[in-house]
Amino acid sequence: GRVLDGQHRLAAVRASGVSVKFDFSFGVATEAFDRIDVGRGRSAANIFEIAGYTHGSVLASSAKVLMAVENGCKTVRSVNASKHEVLSFAQKNPDLVESAKIAKDISRNIGKVGSVAGLAAGVFLIRQRMGDVEPTEFFTKVSSGIGLANESPILAFRNRCIRSSDGRPLD
Repeated sequence: GRVLDGQHRLAAVRASGVSVKFDFSFGVATEAFDRIDVGRGRSAANIFEIAGYTHGSVLASSAKVLMAVENGCKTVRSVNASKHEVLSFAQKNPDLVESAKIAKDISRNIGKVGSVAGLAAGVFLIRQRMGDVEPTEFFTKVSSGIGLANESPILAFRNRCIRSSDGRPLD
């Protein structure tokens, strides 16, 4: 009884008062959602946003960072999970939502968005789960860069995030 795709078209037809013929498919599994419709496929960010999350791209990216760490992967790209598996993982880790908000602010402060925010959110949670009682302090330093020595790993992380537009992935 749930419409997986075409809600906007149906609402427009209803508002117009004009009858329109459509083809419907029944019994389609929810997991098929990212493959429904012609044209451009749905991204993981789309799946998160449709599921009701804000910061969908950050959540999807940070979930993959944590999945990589938990699975012992050397890179985020080596995580072999469907978009729905990433969403399910995030739903089982509700602390991702709070980290995404913090990471979004950090990425804005350093002038970068997208994978930088996802990576920042993942690192934030990893530090928090490792017992860092104040990971916010770490990210304040990443965000501002103030008072960091040249050999600081925090400065190295900050600079790598800033250089992210050079085309190199942020693994």
